[in-house]
Amino acid sequence: MKIPRGARIAATGTAYAGRCRLTALTLRSGTTASKVTVRDGGAGGTIVWELSLILTAAAGDQSHSISFPDGLLCATDMHVTVSGTGAEAYVGIGEY
Repeated sequence: MKIPRGARIAATGTAYAGRCRLTALTLRSGTTASKVTVRDGGAGGTIVWELSLILTAAAGDQSHSISFPDGLLCATDMHVTVSGTGAEAYVGIGEY
């Protein structure tokens, strides 16, 4: 595995185009309930990990982080969907 990198995602799109591993994920809430979905193989691909936050605090005051020491494999690419007004996700990406 090459040197890890990170990406900030505030919408939907490809976080990394190619084989990689999800090494960490942080979801920061917006003004509504927030959710991040990480897929392998584009928008219709296999779900690798999904995380939801139900809004219980002021906007942006709630977040949750998780790390994956061995990484979760995305064999094709890493596609990330973030939903919830003002929500942001930060993903750690281990390259091959």
